[in-house]
Amino acid sequence: MSRRSVLQAVPDTILPAGDQAAVAPAAPFAPALQAFEVVAQALHEERPPAEVLRVSAAQMAALLRVSRCLVFVPDDVGTFRGNAAVGADEPHVQRLVSGLEADRLTRAVLETADVVAIDDARRDERTVRSAMRTWDVHSVLGVPVVDRGDVIAIFFADEPGHRHPFGCAERQLARTFAGLVSVAYVQSRTAEAARRAVAAARAESVVLRRAMGIDERLWAAALMGADDHGLAQVIADATGWPCAVHGRGLQRLATATPGQAEGAPLPCDLADPRVHGAPELAEAVVPGERPAASIVAPVLGGGLPHRMLIARAGQGEGERFLVFSEYGRRFHAVDRSIGRRAVAVLAARAQMVRQAVEADDELRAAALAELLAGEADPARHARAASVLAVADDARSIVCTVARPGKALDQSAAQAAFAAVLGPERVLACTVGGGTSVLLTADAAADLRADVTAACRRLTDEGPVVAALSGEITGCRGLAAGQEEAAEALACATALGGTRRDVVVVDADDLGPGRTLLAAAGAAGAERFVTRTLGGLLDPAAASLLATLEHLSRHAWNVRAAAEELDVHENTIRYRLGRIEELSGLCVRGDARAQMEARLALLILGLMGRLPAEADAGAVSLQAGGA
Repeated sequence: MSRRSVLQAVPDTILPAGDQAAVAPAAPFAPALQAFEVVAQALHEERPPAEVLRVSAAQMAALLRVSRCLVFVPDDVGTFRGNAAVGADEPHVQRLVSGLEADRLTRAVLETADVVAIDDARRDERTVRSAMRTWDVHSVLGVPVVDRGDVIAIFFADEPGHRHPFGCAERQLARTFAGLVSVAYVQSRTAEAARRAVAAARAESVVLRRAMGIDERLWAAALMGADDHGLAQVIADATGWPCAVHGRGLQRLATATPGQAEGAPLPCDLADPRVHGAPELAEAVVPGERPAASIVAPVLGGGLPHRMLIARAGQGEGERFLVFSEYGRRFHAVDRSIGRRAVAVLAARAQMVRQAVEADDELRAAALAELLAGEADPARHARAASVLAVADDARSIVCTVARPGKALDQSAAQAAFAAVLGPERVLACTVGGGTSVLLTADAAADLRADVTAACRRLTDEGPVVAALSGEITGCRGLAAGQEEAAEALACATALGGTRRDVVVVDADDLGPGRTLLAAAGAAGAERFVTRTLGGLLDPAAASLLATLEHLSRHAWNVRAAAEELDVHENTIRYRLGRIEELSGLCVRGDARAQMEARLALLILGLMGRLPAEADAGAVSLQAGGA
């Protein structure tokens, strides 16, 4: 508002003739209008509300012919805080609070919504006398700025060092000027709010455009085959924030820092026990159906010195958490949109990868089933071998798994074996109503123990029996390996596979006898064992039976058996005599007796009836459970 426009608002009867720059001195409000011109100019220049009050304070001090004027504005707790000042240290004034219980001067201004003058501030009961002495106040004038009945600011004017009586004319002048300031202050606050709203809208528009740009870059990277590490780097470079990607169970999958911000602090590991239980994180990491994002305040006790933005999306194996660490600029509410959109891409990519892997596993499982079943058509056999993609020199073993009397789910077997041996070493399929697993043989020394551990994961619904074939090279021989493992499985199941939680047998250790044992059945095998071993089955002869088992495993070598049992060779020879006496088997020189003894021991092992000493050292089978 210009000076001319202000003067045009004054009635013509009080304006002097001619082109004079000031109103007539006879008009009581003319000085107030002249002072308001400066305030109007500040409003025209779109200065902030605090600056408008600062200019108004200077003009108020000039009107009242004093050197000091302080301005207080209401706060959120019902008191007033210093906002601007003339003739005083403004930062100091901004720390002051008025309107407390003892400050009856401010209360009087608020109650009357009118000017309050105090001639002797150091004795008047309405003032805080200690404050008057500190600030060297002798007389003070409180002037409210009123808008629709509410006091929106208060001027306190005084002359430090001596009394300055405020007469009726000065009080009226201050009242008039405060009324004009009210209009300017309200307009400046409205304009400031509008500018902030426009700035916020522009900032949100920029953020949304940036989020859409991040979407495009992320999808392009995902379609080009980028993994979680690659996508995390795209997000970090696009946002300027260090970030981390977490999967199901809060497992950290990838981290990245912006390329232009080396050394930026990485977000904390959500799976770290020090921060996992922080209550501030509890709500942010709860899985949900829709993408969500939260800004988490620093948790100093949990080692989180920076604010974090945590976004989540997806379910099950496709669940993803995206964590940003505040760096370079502050998080705002609109930044949650970036987090939600970015984590949605991560979750979608994880789900697509999961579906592709499942589809590939199904295709490879079907190809394996054809090869294990002995596909006769050469063309189909070649296609199945191509899909399975097993190298010609790759060594593998077929493992058949069953739960006697109950069905065993193929996917459950796949998951159990993958958890122990790793998904890259395992492929399960269904063959002839049963479940077979193809295992790589790169760690054959521990394979039986690993298979036993995998089978233990399947015992919730009953005992599990597994049989291993001999070693196979390439795809040739898979059908023969399946047949070997199936025979060994039938043998183990028929001879007491349900008596223990887990039984794992090896077709090579059973040898050709597996066919005979499977055909004999439990009753026939029991008769054969009783006839062959005789008195060695007595519990009192357990040590002799264990010695016989060690001898059979060491090709009837007395010295080797003695070393393993840590006894003298003569002790073994003495026990051999007792063994032959109780069983009637001439195992020291009769090959047929040795074969029958070994077969009987295999049957006892399958039935879980070998003595503990012999069972602990047996290599023909791995068994668990009672």
